[in-house]
Amino acid sequence: MVSTTSGLWSSWRGGNRSLYGCRYRSHRARELRLYFRNAAGSQYPALLNEHRIVTGCSITLNGSGGSLDAIPFQLEHGEIAALGFRFGNVAYTPDLNAIPKESRAFLEGLDLWIVDALRYTPHPSHLCLSETLDWIARLHPRRAV
Repeated sequence: MVSTTSGLWSSWRGGNRSLYGCRYRSHRARELRLYFRNAAGSQYPALLNEHRIVTGCSITLNGSGGSLDAIPFQLEHGEIAALGFRFGNVAYTPDLNAIPKESRAFLEGLDLWIVDALRYTPHPSHLCLSETLDWIARLHPRRAV
């Protein structure tokens, strides 16, 4: 499972890859039609299967290791939107510089928070270490990495 700013890639050997993305970003992926459907007259199969997700609504990711339930939620990543994911009592927020008020509930009561802290000095689209430590102090996860 690989995270991108706008979604998740689920990959496995010997098959298509699934792209889980929100409408606001997956429309760009649709522009690359050959990845999602066979080219006219081509014997080559599509490379990706698109799965639209809606923030705040649970999704199930299926892969060779089994199923994993996740809840995507909105984050800010500079001038673009990004996604965080909650998996039970674990949250994954790799690309962010701000947490909208409506998304903060997804980061409460965590056993583990995997959170962005790009560097010591401020950055326009990522949290710096002091900002990350401030969020950890506000949200009180049991552990944060």
